[in-house]
Amino acid sequence: MCNGFVQYPRSLLFHPDVIDAPAEQFKVLILLISKLRFIPELHNDHGLIFEVKVGEFCTTYDELAELAKVDRNHAVRAIKRFSKVQKVACDKEIFESQIVTCEVKRKKTLIKLVHKETYDLLLKHSEMKSEIKVKRSRHESETQKNKDNKENKENKEKNKKEKISEIPKIKFREWVELTQSEYDSLLLTHSDMLNSMLDILDAWNASRQEHYKSDAGALKTGGWVYKKAKKEKESDKIIIPSRAIMGGVRQEEYDKLW
Repeated sequence: MCNGFVQYPRSLLFHPDVIDAPAEQFKVLILLISKLRFIPELHNDHGLIFEVKVGEFCTTYDELAELAKVDRNHAVRAIKRFSKVQKVACDKEIFESQIVTCEVKRKKTLIKLVHKETYDLLLKHSEMKSEIKVKRSRHESETQKNKDNKENKENKEKNKKEKISEIPKIKFREWVELTQSEYDSLLLTHSDMLNSMLDILDAWNASRQEHYKSDAGALKTGGWVYKKAKKEKESDKIIIPSRAIMGGVRQEEYDKLW
């Protein structure tokens, strides 16, 4: 059985019991084969627990008749017909052939497919289905693992942010707030330029009436605040030449030049 189709070997379709079977009994056989297990599973028959293996189906005659949409008597006769040992001629040889066997459990009957060619097809598909199930299980496991890793990463980042937000911030200007560690790090990096940077950022935040998500981030090296403070610092520099450079020009005359 594969991709929604049921495969039947010629030896089953040309089996004497199948050829001579009434239409209702043939329907029961077709239904029965479609219900056979592909993968083993445990079955509970009113407290009696046992394994239903590949090629087996546990049912009652009433259930079988209802599924095949035939009378109960047809279901009983069908199982009796197809479980009968039949002598079959093949290549001028006669051998015994049987399609199914029956074993009464507690209130249900375990029907087992014993027709070799049909069972082999079923077993082949069972192995394919088991392999697909293993691959699907592995894929689901990997998907769940990736999902868990993603959630763990998100939780770590969330906890990290919450931990950072718990550290109290200090107002170094009216509109500039930093943690002590952030301030110490900026002081170490920018030294004498930090006050100017704080003033620039304070004025900007005040004009917008809101803080940056991280004031420390706005003060990092290479940012616009840093560049503006550096530019202002350079424009404030006045180089006063010495008397030697001026060639002995008196201070009063030099001052007039400016």
